[in-house]
Amino acid sequence: MVEEKDISDLKKNLDRKNISQLSTVKFGKSPYIIGAPHHTPGGVKYMPCNKHKDGDENVGFLALALAKQLKGQCVIASNYWCDSNKLDSDKYYTDYLSFIEKEKPKFLIEIHGQGGKRKKIQGHSRKTNYGNRIDISCGTKKQTDKSEELAGHVFEEIDKLQHSDDSLWNKLNICGEFSNMYFQATKVYSLTCVRKWGGIPYHIEIPPKLRRLGKDKNYIVPEEGKELMIIIAKSLKKMEGTK
Repeated sequence: MVEEKDISDLKKNLDRKNISQLSTVKFGKSPYIIGAPHHTPGGVKYMPCNKHKDGDENVGFLALALAKQLKGQCVIASNYWCDSNKLDSDKYYTDYLSFIEKEKPKFLIEIHGQGGKRKKIQGHSRKTNYGNRIDISCGTKKQTDKSEELAGHVFEEIDKLQHSDDSLWNKLNICGEFSNMYFQATKVYSLTCVRKWGGIPYHIEIPPKLRRLGKDKNYIVPEEGKELMIIIAKSLKKMEGTK
């Protein structure tokens, strides 16, 4: 089992603006790989990549937390120079894709950043607040039953939490229905790879308030974001009938 001290240097690098690197960590032998192909440090909105400039702040930390909960592997492209989960125009495999192809996981869970300013969608919701939503897609309508099931379990687990009426949890909207997804992830090649060998991929978009606090808090990951990774892990285990 990888201990917290073993990944302390990696976490420091995930917070650095001047490093572009691919990192992998193995927490155990479960069939899960957790990917973060577009990680940038908190407070850094853009990647050094012309084809995919928008960075997903702090998703690498969330991916590590989820991989630890699931006792799986984690692969993080940090501040990366290319769009690591897609083929380029020459059909070139990035090192991120090569890792996934080599390991052939039964499950790939990619953690991405949700912009939080897109159009209204339907889904599980307690209030008519659509600015804080979690989108879960498998990248194809054929597997919408899987993404909808996961979204349902996540919703149920959040409902069990003890929280105040004005809590962020009460404002969340969760969507797993492919037809109601703003970004359906149909062209994400990492998801296509996993489907090739009969695996199940999940593309999960996390809203900003679950990924980073404000400048006065040094843009660190909020406790709710860490709690969400525990909830997603519980939900995935429930679907697979494991503990």
